Amino acid sequence: RIVLGQDESKLEKGTLDLLPNLLNEERFVLKDPLSWKRYGSYLAAAERAFERLIERAEAEVRFISEWGAQIQENTWRNAALVLANPSLEHLTGCYSGRPAILVSAGPSLTRDLPELAALEAQPLTVAVDTAYPVLQRAGVEPHIVVTCDPTPLNKRHFDAVRLNDSTALVFDPEVYFRIPTGWPGPLAILNAG
Repeated sequence: RIVLGQDESKLEKGTLDLLPNLLNEERFVLKDPLSWKRYGSYLAAAERAFERLIERAEAEVRFISEWGAQIQENTWRNAALVLANPSLEHLTGCYSGRPAILVSAGPSLTRDLPELAALEAQPLTVAVDTAYPVLQRAGVEPHIVVTCDPTPLNKRHFDAVRLNDSTALVFDPEVYFRIPTGWPGPLAILNAG
């Protein structure tokens, strides 16, 4: 049973806490006519948010059922690196006051590459793994690359680049194990807890 109140963020937390049970049971929404008349827009938004959370949870269940064994293997094989390297929190304040650019893959990346490559004073550049090869082909070496995909398919982004020992890799312990084990530069752990 979920009871809604004024704080919509509690809906998400309450739903996430109940997701294991909600996914295993038939769900239905009782719509009290008086409440819907008075709070219809809020309740409709809450119902949509609830359904999005359920869809997300169902997608995660499918992902875990397909990739769970690989995630366990990655976590085990990455354990020594996780224990030997600092967590992302250790970077807090290290780049204070320095301009930064966060780069992800997508159609706008190709369009914006010439401007990024032409910057004289290079800002701190943080790239997701999918953007890394695109940046490097344009002559831009990110300072930090972030990766968290546990599938072996993710390694193709790293096979397409020249690894640089001055670029830091921030990785999730569940990431495909061959990525951090072959990294020549500094490592930091995302989600170390």
